[in-house]
Amino acid sequence: WLQLDLGYSMSITAIDTMGLEGKEAFVMTYKIEYSEDEKTWAWYKDEGEHNIFEGNTNEIDVVRNYFDPPIQARYLTLRPLEYKTYSCVRWELYTCQI
Repeated sequence: WLQLDLGYSMSITAIDTMGLEGKEAFVMTYKIEYSEDEKTWAWYKDEGEHNIFEGNTNEIDVVRNYFDPPIQARYLTLRPLEYKTYSCVRWELYTCQI
């Protein structure tokens, strides 16, 4: 898993993922967990169920997933579920400062 501290609470609207080029290593599905205080965590849910995000199908292309509604958090954790070769992900978050 990968965890990020944004430094202060932000509205997170989207995430981009990519794999490791030349190694055929990428994350195919993942879940997102978030927190304001690093003690109490919540899963990002869609209609009450833990949302499983579709990640990459190769190591080159960028895949964007939107958070609707946006996540309000200081901490964000990406938890890979399925991957090819090994769990490798490059990611970028899109945020709005509040």
